[in-house]
Amino acid sequence: AWSPFGNGCMLERAFLLAFRNDWATDEDLASAFQSATDAGATAIGLTDYGIAPGKAANFMYLPAETIGDALARRPRDRTVVSNGRIVAANGAFIGSR
Repeated sequence: AWSPFGNGCMLERAFLLAFRNDWATDEDLASAFQSATDAGATAIGLTDYGIAPGKAANFMYLPAETIGDALARRPRDRTVVSNGRIVAANGAFIGSR
């Protein structure tokens, strides 16, 4: 859900959810991450969501060992892919969707 707080990054949202609820186990962090990814897509009715053949190639990859690592560090040197094209890298928008 939109909020005036934070920076609009869903990884940051997952972090804030875990932080606010004092979630610290791997399972808790996975739940926070899912809330900002799969569950969010389901909540707004996206049917073409996920990583599978035939679906839109929309994803982000970042240097992290685990979901917990990704949420704790929220590294800025991430790459965002939209419809199979890199649109942002290292925190900067670089192309159109």
